[in-house]
Amino acid sequence: MKKIFFSVFVCLTFLCMKCKDEIEPIDLLPSATQTGKNTFGCLINGEPFTPDELASSLSVQYSSNDEKYFYLSAIRNTDNIIVSPAFGVVNLPIVEGKRYNLSIKEEDDAYGLLYIKSEFIYTYKNYGELFISKHDTERRIISGTFWFNARSRTAALYRITEGRFDIKY
Repeated sequence: MKKIFFSVFVCLTFLCMKCKDEIEPIDLLPSATQTGKNTFGCLINGEPFTPDELASSLSVQYSSNDEKYFYLSAIRNTDNIIVSPAFGVVNLPIVEGKRYNLSIKEEDDAYGLLYIKSEFIYTYKNYGELFISKHDTERRIISGTFWFNARSRTAALYRITEGRFDIKY
């Protein structure tokens, strides 16, 4: 009986150790914060994406004047292949707690965009969403989540999921 108990204990110990070694892709993304930490992350076809550590790797444009717009992009350059997921909102106010449907890039709309291997790949068939969880105009912070699908000219489908951002503009 002691041998069986010991064998089960050893097996469970090794199984638990294996579980701890496996890191889920989502665990490699920055936390979903709302304090203006200038973070951005998402999964692209299940693979974690975060921008390069350079100051220019996270770009934000925001205006609440007559011409309202909000655009956020992140860049990573790996082996001379630039990957840049982005989204924009054109001629619509940015409102805390609002969900924006991401569609094909047009005026007065919100859209998703993926730049990869010198190709701009836009939201596929109005399929995506941007959620503004925080918009603090006094502290100049916009935070939220996003996801969208984009299809290239060669019909490759890119699924951008679990997106989160927390920026100071």
